[in-house]
Amino acid sequence: AADSFRTQLNDGDVENALNIIRNASLCDRAEVDPRAMSMDTEERWESGVNPTTPSGVNSEVDTENGKEVLSALKEWIAKLFTVAHEALLREYSDPPQKYEYGNEGAFRWDEKQAGYVTKNEPAGFVRPLEFGCTAVVAMHDRSSSRVVVCWSGDSLCALGGVNEECAQVCARMLVERESHSAKNHSEREHLRDRASSHVRLECHGVRLGNCVLTVSRSLGHTHLPFLPSFSVSRAAQHEQILICGSDGLWDYVEQDHAIQLASKHEDPTEAAKELVQLALDVAEGRGGGSASYLDNTTAALMFLDL
Repeated sequence: AADSFRTQLNDGDVENALNIIRNASLCDRAEVDPRAMSMDTEERWESGVNPTTPSGVNSEVDTENGKEVLSALKEWIAKLFTVAHEALLREYSDPPQKYEYGNEGAFRWDEKQAGYVTKNEPAGFVRPLEFGCTAVVAMHDRSSSRVVVCWSGDSLCALGGVNEECAQVCARMLVERESHSAKNHSEREHLRDRASSHVRLECHGVRLGNCVLTVSRSLGHTHLPFLPSFSVSRAAQHEQILICGSDGLWDYVEQDHAIQLASKHEDPTEAAKELVQLALDVAEGRGGGSASYLDNTTAALMFLDL
């Protein structure tokens, strides 16, 4: 997925996207609730008012310009994610014969049942062939201080820094936790409209055969939707650190702690490495020293003032 994104992100495309962000008349004063800026609810913005903006925040939008901006961003972002999604599908067209998955043990491919089986599960348990990855992409325009975040699945993005006025670390998530989860009512409606017939919704999960997933969107997944939602925010002067990470990071490291740790580094790569190692250490500690709590853990970090 990362390689597919890099292939698409040539300098011309990035400049076009930044021009769209730079010229937008959206959210000039404060963070916008990601639910209100998702591509699935863009009609709210076309009316000129965001109904879920926190009280006291000016959320007026130039109707025609706002509609044009959303349409242009949607088209560009959808292309980016579609190319990555299709690349993953091509790469994983043949099922691996076996694999390890956490404390569920070793799975092997069973041709007769067209799925994966393991001796650790009750008889008749078959895990269907399904794979994919979550993704989050952040774009920052220095001239307008706008940050656009696009995400599919449970990878999240945090923004923050050290506020010198109060001498405290301030951090906020630019992606709502569980926005792409069956726990989210609007996401359940999205799944009913776009997921394959193999997907069944449960109270707080997405069932595929005998397996229940917590995430509702994924790149390269044959049964789940993959197109992203997006949010538009304006970075405050003290918000100079942007962190994108998978759930393996955010499940174990709070955003305030992550921003504080990153603020001690001059090299964003070294900061990202330390964040990943911290998440792995916390996860292993919760698991009593076993690796069963470990998850795929990825972090990408940007200093906006560089």
